[in-house]
Amino acid sequence: MSRTCVATFADPISSASDPFLAARAALSATSPTRPGTDHTPAHLSSPSPPSPPTAGIWLPNETLSAILGYLSPEALAQVVLVSRRWHAVAERVLYESIVISEAIPRSFPPPYVPPRTLRCCETLANRPHLSLYVRRLHLRWYTSASASSHHPTSILLLTQHITHALLPTLASLASLSLLLPVSSLLSSSDLANLFPSPPPALPALRRLTIGGLGDPSPILLVNPHLLHLHLADTDPSAPPLSLPPDALSELRAFRGPIGAAVALLPGRPVQGLALLDTCGTGSRSSGNNSNGGVSSADLARLAHASAPLRVLDLGGVSVTPPLLRDVSRYLPHVEHLRVRLALRHTLHFALSGIVSPTPTPHPP
Repeated sequence: MSRTCVATFADPISSASDPFLAARAALSATSPTRPGTDHTPAHLSSPSPPSPPTAGIWLPNETLSAILGYLSPEALAQVVLVSRRWHAVAERVLYESIVISEAIPRSFPPPYVPPRTLRCCETLANRPHLSLYVRRLHLRWYTSASASSHHPTSILLLTQHITHALLPTLASLASLSLLLPVSSLLSSSDLANLFPSPPPALPALRRLTIGGLGDPSPILLVNPHLLHLHLADTDPSAPPLSLPPDALSELRAFRGPIGAAVALLPGRPVQGLALLDTCGTGSRSSGNNSNGGVSSADLARLAHASAPLRVLDLGGVSVTPPLLRDVSRYLPHVEHLRVRLALRHTLHFALSGIVSPTPTPHPP
């Protein structure tokens, strides 16, 4: 369940006393629970039944954590005020998933940093034990060209704090999404220093989405156990993805531009593929490129994955009937196919057909 850290990053409020235990003590002081308090002989008085425990206060931590997992972040922020024990359990559930999406405004006096991201970094830095709870961290910034010249220094400092100081502390992180479009705001020298050398290795990381941070190859090399990878950069001028053949040997699903897919799939057990359109796809020259950016040569390279491709999502690229014909030719094991077929392409090929004409056999 996705949780956005709206009320998460306020200063925690510790409970001075347990209201449930206080109420229980008050009831015990006024209830005649001992033999003889009502002038009845001890040998004739029957023991009073034990008072039932307060609902929820004696639940095991595992059960309480499972229940709190269904609450919204706002409700969890109130649960932490109930008692110290509930505070500890709710805090763990609340920080297990951090999802932040915010915009960099066009007009704001510099220096400017995304405030929710900044509060998140400050909270995790001031309370290091919370970093052990984080299993999902998704950060996304929206920016515009008009904002690119106003906040480069502050944006660089916050991004470097995330990559240099925050990520290495997230030992339990299983899903990471960094969609921070800072490559258009920073110089090439600043962009080269966004990640430390070497980048942080996250042993539990299995899902990675990254975009706007330059070449992702260094961080991919130090996290070899990725199962799902999404490369959101679709700039055709970006350097091609270059990885050794033994890197990402466990990869099962990939989402990204066709150029990265062609470089990544051969020799890897990828069974799910989603292609994204790139600007200027017509300039690519790898074979016949009349199929909206995906050529027959590209499909032939994709067929060299070490496992049969079962799921193919072409909803992010231009699809023509000839492309579907090539898919059936080069990727015959596809079981689930998603396309967005343009009406103009359908009408264009409606009369001529999409199957290559077969020669008429000569009479004997």
